[in-house]
Amino acid sequence: MENGNPRRRPRKKNLKSVIDSLMGEEHEQSDTVPDLAPLKESDDIKSEFQGNEETQRIEAHSSEKDKEQDNYANETSEDIVVPTTGQSIDDLGNFSKNNGGEVEHAEGSLSLTLKVWRQDGPEERGRFETYQVENISEDMSFLEMFDVLNENLINDGEEPVEIASDCREGICGTCGCMINGQAHGPEKATATCQLHMRKFSDGDTIIVEPWQAASFPIIKDLVVDRSPLDRIIEVGGYITVPTGSAPDANLIPVPKDAADTAFDAAACIGCGACVAACPNSAAQLFTSAKVQHLNLLPQGQPERWSRTEGMVETMEEYFGSCTNHGECHEACPKEIPLDFIAYTNRDYIKSKRKNRKLLGQIS
Repeated sequence: MENGNPRRRPRKKNLKSVIDSLMGEEHEQSDTVPDLAPLKESDDIKSEFQGNEETQRIEAHSSEKDKEQDNYANETSEDIVVPTTGQSIDDLGNFSKNNGGEVEHAEGSLSLTLKVWRQDGPEERGRFETYQVENISEDMSFLEMFDVLNENLINDGEEPVEIASDCREGICGTCGCMINGQAHGPEKATATCQLHMRKFSDGDTIIVEPWQAASFPIIKDLVVDRSPLDRIIEVGGYITVPTGSAPDANLIPVPKDAADTAFDAAACIGCGACVAACPNSAAQLFTSAKVQHLNLLPQGQPERWSRTEGMVETMEEYFGSCTNHGECHEACPKEIPLDFIAYTNRDYIKSKRKNRKLLGQIS
């Protein structure tokens, strides 16, 4: 019979004794590991040689890989043919020539002949100069085409063409000129800066002139002095209001029809195309638009009669008289109606009578 109870659990070993036994085993194993002897001189040389051999294998592998990439690039580049013309190609309008001397055009581009009016100053004699522009995109505006021309002139050491421009959005009116005898060009209700070259064809000859009117003296090339229009505005193209904070927007009710008609008159950008297109160089359409966009509103009623008389009579000092040709409406980029001229003529007649009455009351 065995000693002790077989069903009794074995006694747990002391934690300290377990740790000591483990530490003893590790110590015995460490004692059995031999110390590493220092490398001899021959071992250093051998290891260095092996390192150099490994580096050479890596360099050889990379050089072979580079050769494979170069061969692949040469194979793929055989299908790409780059023409060598001997001259640079400029996307903005410069052109190159092939070996036969013929001009190479980009697809969808235009080759144009420009006859531009050049005049060095107000007192100088003007003349037409002929220029060639190549590779003009159909999506360019007319002013962008002139940018290409001027860039070519500057590169050739010549003086660029002076042409006025500002917003290039068809709202400032500074870019006006005669294009093939038409104010702002062949497209109706479009300012010069909004005219695109798709309206012209390849090989066309375009004649560009400044506004031809005695009241618009030429400053230089295509730039004219349009200050007489400012003189008209200075007389009465405003309303007199007391200074201070702005009144409420709905304080003065304005009829819908009056507001819409006044807005149509206020669309005038003062470009001067009506003067340039009129056989009499009259400014009735411009003046009537500036008069009526104020006369039709309640805010413009207090000075309505003095405004009308002053602006019309100032207009007559600088411009010719209207004889109802209607060319001004056709040339206007904002299509100002001729009805405003009739409204202004009616108000002018009334203003002479009313202003005389007011003058008699004051005296």
